[in-house]
This record gives sequence, C-alpha cells and structure tokens, in this order.
Amino acid sequence: PYGWMVFPIGIIMALQSMVHPSLTAMLSRKATPETQGEMQGFSSSVMAIGAILAPLVFNPVQGWFTSPAAPFQFAGAALFVAGFLALLSALLLWRQSDA
Repeated sequence: PYGWMVFPIGIIMALQSMVHPSLTAMLSRKATPETQGEMQGFSSSVMAIGAILAPLVFNPVQGWFTSPAAPFQFAGAALFVAGFLALLSALLLWRQSDA
C-alpha cells in the first residue's frame, strides 16, 4: 500500500552496485600483476555462486518464520540472516585488510 517506498529503498539498493567493484579493488591490491585476471575471474565466480545460493538459503528461512508452524512470526528473518552474514563478511574483510 506504500508505493512511494520504492524510491528510497531503490536509492539504498543502488549502493549495492558499489560492492563488486570495491571488493575487486581490494582483492586486486593483494594479487600480483601476473594473477590479476585469475583473481578477478575467481571473484566473479564466487559472486555468481552467491547469487545462486542466496535464494536457496533465504527463501526457506523466510518461509519457516512466516509459516504457522514457526515458534514465532518474524517476517524479517531472512533480512536478519543476510545482515548477520554481511556483518561477518565485513569483519573478515577488515581483518584481512590489517594483515
């Protein structure tokens, strides 16, 4: 019922487009000139696998926590799991950047 929310959410989602280039830049600094292409290909492959696995992980979580069999109703469960995984990834990247 709140169609206007598409616009602010769209702006936030547009920030997601900076993730892949940023990760590629971070990884390319760690790679040697001879392994740059291999690293970029590997990075793109991992992102593609993530795009395949995400629905396989988040859809069942969303389905369970919105079903009548759930111990409690939590429509944001998939977003909570995604946020936790993003935080974990950010911590791992931060730890790697110190090394």
